[in-house]
Amino acid sequence: MTSALRTHSLELVVNYLLVTKLSKTKANLTLALGAQFIVLGTGIVKSLLLPHVMSIESFAYWQQYVLYSGFVGIFALGFNDGVYLLYGGSAYDDLPFERLRAAFRFYCGMLLLFAGAIAIYALMQDVERGFGFFFVALDTFVLCVSGLMTYVLQITDQFKWYALCTVIDKFVFLAAAATMSLLGITDHKLYVIADFCSKIVAFSVFVRRCRRLAFGPAADVREGWREFSGDIKVGINLMFANFAGMLVANLGRFIVEWFGGLDSYAYYSFGTSVTNLVLTLVTAVSSVLYPALKRLPDDAYGSYYERIDRVVFWLACTGLAVYFPAYLGVEAFYAKYMPMLAYLNLLFIAAVYQSKMSVLVNTFYNALRKEHRLLVVNLQSVLGFCAIAFFAYSFTRDIWWIAASTAIVGAGRCLMSEFELRRELGIGGVLGAIAPLTLAVAFFIATQFFDFFVSAVVYAISVAGVAGTYLVIAERKKPRRAR
Repeated sequence: MTSALRTHSLELVVNYLLVTKLSKTKANLTLALGAQFIVLGTGIVKSLLLPHVMSIESFAYWQQYVLYSGFVGIFALGFNDGVYLLYGGSAYDDLPFERLRAAFRFYCGMLLLFAGAIAIYALMQDVERGFGFFFVALDTFVLCVSGLMTYVLQITDQFKWYALCTVIDKFVFLAAAATMSLLGITDHKLYVIADFCSKIVAFSVFVRRCRRLAFGPAADVREGWREFSGDIKVGINLMFANFAGMLVANLGRFIVEWFGGLDSYAYYSFGTSVTNLVLTLVTAVSSVLYPALKRLPDDAYGSYYERIDRVVFWLACTGLAVYFPAYLGVEAFYAKYMPMLAYLNLLFIAAVYQSKMSVLVNTFYNALRKEHRLLVVNLQSVLGFCAIAFFAYSFTRDIWWIAASTAIVGAGRCLMSEFELRRELGIGGVLGAIAPLTLAVAFFIATQFFDFFVSAVVYAISVAGVAGTYLVIAERKKPRRAR
């Protein structure tokens, strides 16, 4: 099923997202997708290998490290995002390197201060938790600098190097993890160390490729500060918007980690790691779309939005279908994680809507320079999640409600954003928003109230009905536009 998802998605994206005259963008998309196929493959192995090798307790501590290290990007304070927005579509040689080098030095100093503060916090924790936070502190510098250079490679069309840097740390970690598992090593601490070492390898490649960003003559301190503060000012809204979006997807994990036991956190984290595989491919698509859109006239955005929206619908159909083999796989090989199956369907719905936000909504908000509006939408979603999840969980102490809150708020956030973007782009109709919602509701009803095999049949029938209606209505709209 996963292989079919990758193949089908590649064909759809290549056919629908890019017009023929953008041949370079097609090549970039192919490179980015190729890299993400590798990331997807290694991610599958990683997601399946570690929970099998580790005890539930060790896996919970590993997932704590993964959760908190995933949020270190907030310590960039929007500098990376500012560079991304200001210089999107530029050629590498045209970047103002002297100003950026001066700003980069301020940036590194700031990151080291944040890393030091986290290291001090780590010393205040118990041994197991403190160990993870110590490496989160190290990740703060490494990942934020790597993130800046990732953006530089993306916006300057250096997708060969982007592809290499994206996959190299995954290969290194996978090789280390496979070796340790064969040796019978189950201690999560050694896997954390291996993960950090793999990031150092990728970091070294990034610095080598983008050395002009870090080394060489720099502008004076005043100009460097002006560039540094200016980039933060431009990017801070996007950074907080992305942070709020990550909170919508991950607040459930924080709640379970804070108020549930290690076992509950391990179950929930395993469920999210399974569904996050759906997100890997769309990350590649969104990384290519923004630079491509910035090279197009604004009046072409509406047409592109509708084309991408159609692709996302088919990705949603396929992504939800992955639930069924995933369910069988957990039953067959991960019996100790069986409690997670009670809410796995909700996590898949949440993952599909998070994918749509990433590849469609966030991309067009950024292209239209509506970062502030994206921030408002995501903050509203965070508040909505807190209101629903904390209320429901405080009364029931059932993690099912955490997963349900994630799915409900994720769908609501995406729908609200889609309606607004359609108005902004002058796109009539709401078919692209309603069809995935109808599909998600049918999927939930099928998987929540029927046994497994009946639910698979009901979902297949639902896909046929919704997709058929979607295609008929979409085809009827084409002649009217042609006239």
